[in-house]
Amino acid sequence: GRLLSRDDILARVPVGQPAFFTVANSAYADLAENWALLLRPLLRGTTAGHMFVASLDGALATRLLARRLPTLRVGLGSNDTGRAPPQSKAPPVEVSANFRLKFSMFRAYGVTKADLVVWLLRAGRPAVVSDVDCAWLSRPQALLELQPTADVLAGTDCLDTAADDDRSDRSSVVPRCGHHPGSLWSAWFNTGVLAFRPTAEALSLASEWRDRMASVS
Repeated sequence: GRLLSRDDILARVPVGQPAFFTVANSAYADLAENWALLLRPLLRGTTAGHMFVASLDGALATRLLARRLPTLRVGLGSNDTGRAPPQSKAPPVEVSANFRLKFSMFRAYGVTKADLVVWLLRAGRPAVVSDVDCAWLSRPQALLELQPTADVLAGTDCLDTAADDDRSDRSSVVPRCGHHPGSLWSAWFNTGVLAFRPTAEALSLASEWRDRMASVS
């Protein structure tokens, strides 16, 4: 197999169909393979979307291509708003270390993730990004269909099933579960699983998310 370009990905994902992706490097190679190998059969033969792994280093890209998994090479902290780089542009900087252990690198990883979302939304594709330790066990499209009018869907850090299911208006909260109506406390949203529909509102949020992270030193 060969590395995909952004144009290749758009050619594979029709307008209106979701693109599922994760961002990883060789420090998370096993998880990246697991993410892709679990998701690929769920999307095969359906109009539920297509997936790819955005690789931050050549070692992971080589490993994924050996398994014939769709792979895009990206740099850390990319902020090119989805424009394909010219052929003469220098290759992305290799990032093979565990980027979660250093704040500046983890923030730059977030910028890369958000920048890919912005690019897909501008191209008219819904974007579903999940962390590399996410394991899709059933068709992801079913989650999107639960909230057909939502511009953005986000995961939370809530670990209490009853509190998460309770959508009544109340001021009391279970820790990390403050996303219900009437809550006066933090919702503890988690960017580990995010879905964006290609609307002006979703694009505005994704762009501001990217730009705010990019402005933090």
